[in-house]
Amino acid sequence: RLITTSSNFPPVSPYPRFHNEENVGLLSLACRATPYLVETPSGEPLLVFWFKEMSDSDPEKSKASFIVHDLRKSCHTRDIGNLCIFLGDKNEAFCVSATDYPGLHPNSVYFGSFGSGFG
Repeated sequence: RLITTSSNFPPVSPYPRFHNEENVGLLSLACRATPYLVETPSGEPLLVFWFKEMSDSDPEKSKASFIVHDLRKSCHTRDIGNLCIFLGDKNEAFCVSATDYPGLHPNSVYFGSFGSGFG
């Protein structure tokens, strides 16, 4: 089943399969995962999973992990180059070039939510 979007993103399956998918499976067993569809400034679609692991001893503390998938290559990547991805708690997401915004660190994911603060 494919989902069509109103933007220029290619049709996306709600159940994509990626190389090295076992990494996602292991993280999803221990964490709550939230998927985000993000478009790079050059128009490339990325699927970002934000994994949140809550601390049993202190509910105010949690760990965050991210996996970024390049939808055109159907694989995950550890290096997004000069890009910065921003994720919000209510499924807000956008991507900018660190070159265009001095002070941002390239190859970074910035996140914020009511319960987790900012990172």
